[in-house]
Amino acid sequence: MRCISVPWVGNSATAELIEEFKKHAPILPKPSVQWVANQLRDIPEEENKLGPYFSLAWAIGNALSIVDVKGFEKQIIELCRNRKYGLARQMLVMGLGRFHSIDAEETALDLLSDEDVTLHAIDALAKMKSKRALFELERLMKDKRAAVRKQARKAITKIMG
Repeated sequence: MRCISVPWVGNSATAELIEEFKKHAPILPKPSVQWVANQLRDIPEEENKLGPYFSLAWAIGNALSIVDVKGFEKQIIELCRNRKYGLARQMLVMGLGRFHSIDAEETALDLLSDEDVTLHAIDALAKMKSKRALFELERLMKDKRAAVRKQARKAITKIMG
């Protein structure tokens, strides 16, 4: 995966990475709220028991958050919006921050309410410096999950800075 997730590869592997993500991203059980509150990137033990495909799908999503996806933005956004891919979407959602488009911003805003990817959507909006996100980020400052409050505070600081 590392060999093809470097900038000099361009987007020559992007279509294949998207297809592999679709193939290997399993439908996962909902994680516990405690896990979501305490983790940003770790894979829970219960999901490791499902086999290597979750890790593979997550790694493919990570690669797609790094490589050139020019011309594939709509497909990435569709993957981000598709809840059946669960936590495997995390890095895809974080990668939305590179798009700087209305569609990517709308998607990240919508995904703030998706517990599987909330933290990653916050990060994407911060990278975009989305002024439209400020109201929602202020709301998230009152979230019961400490990690969400912390990430929202950091995003607001970055957007306003």
